Amino acid sequence: MAELSAKAALRALSVLLALWLATFSAHAAKPVHAFFALCMDTHDSQKRTLDQQASLLSELGFDGAGHLWLDDLSERIATLDAHGLKLYQVYMRVNVAPNVEPYDPRLKEAIASLKGSDTMLALLISGGSPSDTSHDARAVELVQEIADLAAASGVRVALYPHSGDWLERVEDALRIVQKANRPNVGVMFNLCHWLKVDDEKN
Repeated sequence: MAELSAKAALRALSVLLALWLATFSAHAAKPVHAFFALCMDTHDSQKRTLDQQASLLSELGFDGAGHLWLDDLSERIATLDAHGLKLYQVYMRVNVAPNVEPYDPRLKEAIASLKGSDTMLALLISGGSPSDTSHDARAVELVQEIADLAAASGVRVALYPHSGDWLERVEDALRIVQKANRPNVGVMFNLCHWLKVDDEKN
């Protein structure tokens, strides 16, 4: 009787171990954070087409890509989809200088095409001397305007501090996010640009 109980216990333990390994493997196969490529639009030395880029990313095991600016956005989405990949971010420029077009007029159409995709819109903001707070009011106005357009399609917005731009420090981005007070707006942190403008001892 004791021998049968021991065998039953071992069998149950084996089943539990197999289930645990299967569960572990399933979770291990799915990365916690997406791994996607960026800046191929401008830094691909071989000047591949968008379809060729998507094919390469799929072959290399990437989850998807980011996209710079609004040119060829629909083609980027289609080529990524065709290779089972996802578009994670779209970058665009915003300008706070007076009497200039503040952003690409195709933005509204672009945001509509991102509806339901969970793609993030990343804003680089120029048009003034880096960190000059006299442009805050205009920046807040534009960020709110874009955030409201994005919210209608469920798109999140990230302010991207970029060295040399008006919005070049993380502190600048945080200040504008707090003033804009929109739930779908946050801050992106880029280590490279942070190291260019901040004290490494910080």
